[in-house]
Amino acid sequence: LLLFVSAHSPRTWESIAQYATSSFPRARLAGGATRGTIASLEAFEKGASIVALAAQFDGESRLDVHHLPPEKSAMRRQLQTIDWSGVHGAMVISDPYTVEGAELVDAIENACPQLPWVGGALCGGETLGERALWSNAGLFKEGALILLLRGKLRLEPLVAPGVVPGGPPYIVRNK
Repeated sequence: LLLFVSAHSPRTWESIAQYATSSFPRARLAGGATRGTIASLEAFEKGASIVALAAQFDGESRLDVHHLPPEKSAMRRQLQTIDWSGVHGAMVISDPYTVEGAELVDAIENACPQLPWVGGALCGGETLGERALWSNAGLFKEGALILLLRGKLRLEPLVAPGVVPGGPPYIVRNK
């Protein structure tokens, strides 16, 4: 369950994540709090919104979610502890105030050089702590999440200008 919320106060972030995990107890949760959300051809930049993507995988495929700490050396150590066998792609969500984009790219490229991956930084907020990341491991106000696609899945990175998707969401599919 990939979940993005906007225009909610920091007090509600934890309750949203708790509600999602209690509603879908077997789901792997990932997502974040940000200023705006996008879905299909809609952009929601004002007011509260929640965008969710749910997927059910076959018994051979799964999604693993890891939190990466913001410090460069700790991030690299965390990435080195991951078992990369069977990983066919990854998605990355980062907090731009605590993670340097170039360092994150370099750390992932060093850990698994041939891995196709896509991602982005949470937008909104003017200061540290005005965004959040969450997974089944908890709520994080710093760092990044890396979502690993394992099994009969592959990732096809596509690049589209602007904030509106450039086509239908055919990013992850069975081999």
